[in-house]
Amino acid sequence: MCQISQLKYQQDNTFTGTYRLRKPVKAISRSNTPYMACTLEDATGSLKVYLWGEESTCAVSDMDLVTATCSMRRFNDEWIADIVNVEKYTSIPENPLDLIPDSFCPKPELLVELRNLVDSLSHNGIRQFVISVLTDDEILLPFVRLPASKNHHHAQSGGLLEHSLGSAIKVADVMGKDHEQTELAIVGALFHDVAKVRTLAAEGKLTPTGYLIGHDFMTLEVLAPHLKTLDKTYPDIAIALRYIWSWNINPKKSSKSSISCTALAEIVTGIDRFDTALQVDKEAFQDKPEWQKSTKYKGTSFRWRPSMEAKRVAA
Repeated sequence: MCQISQLKYQQDNTFTGTYRLRKPVKAISRSNTPYMACTLEDATGSLKVYLWGEESTCAVSDMDLVTATCSMRRFNDEWIADIVNVEKYTSIPENPLDLIPDSFCPKPELLVELRNLVDSLSHNGIRQFVISVLTDDEILLPFVRLPASKNHHHAQSGGLLEHSLGSAIKVADVMGKDHEQTELAIVGALFHDVAKVRTLAAEGKLTPTGYLIGHDFMTLEVLAPHLKTLDKTYPDIAIALRYIWSWNINPKKSSKSSISCTALAEIVTGIDRFDTALQVDKEAFQDKPEWQKSTKYKGTSFRWRPSMEAKRVAA
């Protein structure tokens, strides 16, 4: 299978690969031949392609995964390709992040960080769980595009991925690479807000579900199929992740303590709040002069930054 960056730009060169099909447009040529124009993309680049004849009416949508065989040609001083054969890709990609185009993510540099994070996972069960979640397009596609909130922190497109990665990386820094449960906490932080793919829309507005149900209560439902698979091989890890994502919203009625039963849950919860607070402070003071030590964030929340300078003493 050939990635876009590996293509040989030679006349009539034929190649086959798995790609994201982007923005298909169907039309009729001057010779009255039906065709579909679209772009094939992966994490390494993009190529304009055309599908001709009756096959151009095939049912495809933007961001569909396809396996395509194409033939290169030169047209109007640029390289394009004609699709010889195309089929929807139904297998599980070895690394789904290889098939997310930079053009799809509002902050493409975060995709590099996400790939690096996934590649750093050494525990087989945890790595396979993460790959399983990211293979689910209903999770992955909105996860890399949505804001993290409606009108609070990381409220811009791509904010959900930025906050999730920021939390995961800070967890790794706190626990250290030598702790045997660091990767478990990293995944807990990475997906702690994943249910926002069901409660937030691309414009930052609440979905009908989001109006009625807080995202915290949806996390286990969104990840249920992947947790069920993890149950079969690493049941304690699956239970731990469920606990990390739910302990502080639905504690056991018999519990008299607000402290979790594992430090992992406390770390993930604390780092979530810490990363949120850092972003709020950054946004609140980004256009304020250095001498200003207090302000209101988005007109409501009071923010204060202490002075780090020595007190001036009159001569």
